[in-house]
Amino acid sequence: MKKKSLLLSIFFLSLIFGCVPSPPPTNKIIAKQENFKTEQSQARIVIPETKVVGKANNVIIKEIRTTTLGNRMLVDFVMKNDRGRRDVVNYRFRWLDANGIAVTQYDPWETIALEGQEESVLSVSSPVESAVDFRIELKSNQ
Repeated sequence: MKKKSLLLSIFFLSLIFGCVPSPPPTNKIIAKQENFKTEQSQARIVIPETKVVGKANNVIIKEIRTTTLGNRMLVDFVMKNDRGRRDVVNYRFRWLDANGIAVTQYDPWETIALEGQEESVLSVSSPVESAVDFRIELKSNQ
């Protein structure tokens, strides 16, 4: 009798664990991520649409340039208020490695106030040497 109940238990456990769906496969594996570090004497122009996440009223990022300073990536970007009146926005950086994985915690939100039609050039340095890519996140200051 014990043998029969043991076999039934094993059978039901195998049914239960056999019915658990396996996790879905990853859609895309990034084989190679572009490296935005450059030579120290050069700068690289980056298309803002590929690096900016989020929106902040009428504030846009017009230009992004990257270079390397002391083995750390330095990013200069131009933020512009396209509106005719003052606007306050928040921004932060997400630093990524060569595989597109975050290398640090999110940077804290920084706040900037821009008058109507004002442009401001900002510079940010990566916190670690392994950062070769980034995303700039924008949000309205409320």
